[in-house]
This record gives sequence, C-alpha cells and structure tokens, in this order.
Amino acid sequence: APMESAWSSLLEGLESGRLCRVLPILLKEVELHQTLAAVMSLVKPNNLIEILSRVPPGHLRAVCKASPESMVQLLSHTEPDKVREMVIPMLLEPQTVIDGSLVPVLAKVQDPTRLAKIINLVDKEVLLHLLRHVDGEHLATLVNAFENDKDFEAEGAVIRLLQEASKDYKLLQEKVAPLMRDVARVVCGVQPPKLLAVLRQVDCNSVLTLMASANEDLVVQILAGPLDSIATKTAPGVAEVMNELSAFMSVMVEGADQVFEVVKSRTSSEIEAVSNQVVD
Repeated sequence: APMESAWSSLLEGLESGRLCRVLPILLKEVELHQTLAAVMSLVKPNNLIEILSRVPPGHLRAVCKASPESMVQLLSHTEPDKVREMVIPMLLEPQTVIDGSLVPVLAKVQDPTRLAKIINLVDKEVLLHLLRHVDGEHLATLVNAFENDKDFEAEGAVIRLLQEASKDYKLLQEKVAPLMRDVARVVCGVQPPKLLAVLRQVDCNSVLTLMASANEDLVVQILAGPLDSIATKTAPGVAEVMNELSAFMSVMVEGADQVFEVVKSRTSSEIEAVSNQVVD
C-alpha cells in the first residue's frame, strides 16, 4: 500500500519530463531497487516529489547504493519535516561531497539511527560544513567510536558540542571540524562549553598533538579540569604548557603509567605557575 500510494503521488505530482529523465536512471540498475523501494515507502509523498524534482539523478543513484537496511533505519528515525529541511540540502551538495562524505558515512556507520538523531537535532549549516570538510570514513569512525547511544540524545556530548559550535562558525571551521576527525574520547569526556572555550584560545593542533603522544585520559583531565578556565584568561601561557607537554611526552620511552604520573605532576606545577601569574 505505501508503494502504491508513492507511485500514484509521483505520477500525479511530478512533472512528466522530469519523471522520464529521473526514473530510468534509478530503475535500470537492479541492485538499487530495494533501497529505492525503502525510500519510497518511508518518505512522505510531497517530500519524495521534491527530492525527485530538485536533486540531480546522479546524486540519488549514488545514495541509493546504501543498503536498504541502513536507509530504513535512517529514514524511520528521521523526523518527516527534517527531510525537507536537512536531507534535501545534503543531497544538493556537489557530487564530490556526495561521493566523498555522504555515501561513505551511510555505508560505514554501524548504527544509522545515530545519524538520524544528528539530522533531527543539529543545525543544518553545521552538518553541511562537516560533510564538506570531513571525509565520510572519518565521520563514520567518529560516530562508531562512542560507546553510549546517550551521547546522541538532545543532552548528549556529540549533540551538545555541535549545537554549541553552531553559535560560532569560524570556530567550527577552524577547530571543531578538525578535532572531530580524530578525537571521540575528548568530545565525549569534556563538557562542550568548556571544550569550545579552550579551542577558542588554544591551537587545535596542540590538542591533536597531545592526543597522538599522550594518554587519552590525561588529555581529557587537562581539558576538563582547571586548565580550561585558565585558558580563557591566559591563552599564550596555556598554549605553551600544552605544546611543552606534547614535546615532553614525545621523547618518553617508559611505560604508560609512569608517563602519566610524571606528566600529571608537571602539569600541576605549570597550572599553579600560570594561576599565580593570573592572581598577580
């Protein structure tokens, strides 16, 4: 019944010339049929008509290569009004973004309902920026890395970070997007407002360098603790501390536990020194 209704709506609502141009491209490849059927059964007819009217056939063909199971999970958890507001703008991105980001993330995300939650809760421009500047495999790896589905709820770490980032697009472009390519642990472990406060003052490469060299728990402790409040007052001093820490840790060859304790004690003394400067 849903398929019959969808076909009926398409025949009535889609301009005949467009119908003749789009449908043959999608129907001639048998491997796309199941995914196409899933899309047609789950998307409201008016949204389906707009998709077929506006989105280039090549974009639709690429997206329909996703598994029908993934599309069912994604679309069944996406709010209907978000199809027009969020999904169609994503499908209208250049072919390079479709092929390099959207298609890979659809193919590699283990739980497509997490993507649906991002679509439902995050500002359109934030999501489009991530698709344009972070390749799909990195985005999928990040989404898969979080252990708790609650991180994708309205008050979860991922959603809150992206919502906060929507208030500062320069910060999103220069620091949040690069950070999200690699650092799920930091995103999950540090409160979004605190993390963004640090990123406004500290070079994102310092965080990434530390993550590559240091115990992840230590990096989270640094960013979530007193250092982030000091960063908003004495950014140069904090940046120096972080850069010195990364250099210091890169030459350490002993066990991880010993590295953690040595650097933690050094961090405490550096924080105290910076704090004394602030007080003075």
